Amino acid sequence: VPVSVNCKFEGNKPCHWSEVKGSLHYEYGINSHIHASNPGHAHYASLTANGTDLDPQYVRIESQRLAPNPAGKHAYCFSFWYYMFGTHAPWLEVRRMKLNNIWGNLTTDYTIWVQNTGMVDIWNEKSIDVVANQGDWKFAVDSLVEASSVGSVAFDDFKIVAGACNSNLANCDFELDLCGWKVDNDLPIKWIRTTALDNIDSPIGYDHTTGTEEGFYLEAKNSADTSIKENNLIAHLTSPIITNNANKQCVTFWFNIGALFDEPKPILRLIQNDYINGDQTTSHIVWSREGDQGTGWILGRSTVSVNDSLQ
Repeated sequence: VPVSVNCKFEGNKPCHWSEVKGSLHYEYGINSHIHASNPGHAHYASLTANGTDLDPQYVRIESQRLAPNPAGKHAYCFSFWYYMFGTHAPWLEVRRMKLNNIWGNLTTDYTIWVQNTGMVDIWNEKSIDVVANQGDWKFAVDSLVEASSVGSVAFDDFKIVAGACNSNLANCDFELDLCGWKVDNDLPIKWIRTTALDNIDSPIGYDHTTGTEEGFYLEAKNSADTSIKENNLIAHLTSPIITNNANKQCVTFWFNIGALFDEPKPILRLIQNDYINGDQTTSHIVWSREGDQGTGWILGRSTVSVNDSLQ
């Protein structure tokens, strides 16, 4: 495992990562513009923009040169915490750089994760699957600062382990697929994985994960022969069964139920089904919202108790 990637940014330095020289650079330590509590450690890397830069600029740090997984799995899980908050915060992007020879000439340099919208003052955790089976490579973490950028970005607690990221949890941004979540196709309304580009008449103008029209999200849609405005029509989305002995867990998600309909008012519910030894025992509502909640994506969250397993 290339442990040189791991970094908690203590001591006001980026560990074994190196900065690419430019007029802007990351700061290491504590940023007075970031008020949210960092769940990882006291120090982190950050960048604050105030809208005074004339030209777009990239700020980058790069990992050391890395080799493919010697065990033959050729897969890694790269995880970290990030923060993004502001009216037009700088973008944050993770890139993978494939190296051609010992001098570090690049043959490919492509994005494996990007976040360009941050409207909530919180830290978030992210894990990325990385396949490395075609020569040496590097990680790069970029921030794009535009002339209109106002806000802060930060990251902390870089960690890499051999093998794929844990896929047993219900975490999903729906960018690639449903991540094990299941749609009940027998109901007249279905959760459809779609983009804003494919729904030009929908008031949902962009995907929350990527902040773009190209990103994917789930939207409730009726079948061709059923009016979505009829009463008592339900769309059902079910997570994988989650087993966890940590007792209480926090479920977070982003939702958008603005002025989609007039009457009847739509209701969005989070329902917890409890299981013991594989058998369902109870089912109850842990979160609910009804009717127009305003425009844009809104953060929803609820605490759930896990005794054996749940769905």
